[in-house]
Amino acid sequence: MPAQLAFETQSTWYEAQANRPPIGEPLKEVVETETCIVGAGLAGLYLAKELSERNRPALIVEARRVGLGASGRHGGFCGPGWALEAEKIEKHVGLEQAKTLFDLS
Repeated sequence: MPAQLAFETQSTWYEAQANRPPIGEPLKEVVETETCIVGAGLAGLYLAKELSERNRPALIVEARRVGLGASGRHGGFCGPGWALEAEKIEKHVGLEQAKTLFDLS
C-alpha cells in the first residue's frame, strides 16, 4: 500500500466527517485492456468518461483514492483557448495558422 501523503494525515473537521470507502485491494491478476488510464484525478476520470461516450472501455488504476491528488484539490480550470488574445496570435503566425491553432484548442 502506498505511503500516506502529508495532507492525508492532517486532522481536519472535513476528514473526520467524511464517510470514505476503504481503499481497494491491489490488482491480483493480469487484466487485459485496450486503454489503461493511470490516475483517477480529474484528467483521468474525464478521459474515461469521454472514451465511454465513444463506446471505448478503459481501465482506471489509482494508487490511493479517487480525486485525492493535485487535480482533485487545486483551483485550476481547464478551458479552450490560448493565453494570448486572438489578435496577438494572428499577428505572430498569420490568420490561417491562428485559425488552425484555435481549432486545436
